[in-house]
Amino acid sequence: MADFQTIVGKALSDAKFCRELVANPEKTLRSQGIEPTKEMIDALKGLDANAVQKLAAAFGKEQAAF
Repeated sequence: MADFQTIVGKALSDAKFCRELVANPEKTLRSQGIEPTKEMIDALKGLDANAVQKLAAAFGKEQAAF
């Protein structure tokens, strides 16, 4: 089972995963072993996958948490 930090890190480092998470948060979270709440779904549906990837690029690979 993944935790929140793992999901955030994966969304920042894996563009395909990020797009899947934004497009279908419920299915994607469940595939990672997380039972999504309504609040999680609502928050993720509001994300812009391109903005997340720009944020990740601003930190660069050397800043990765894992």
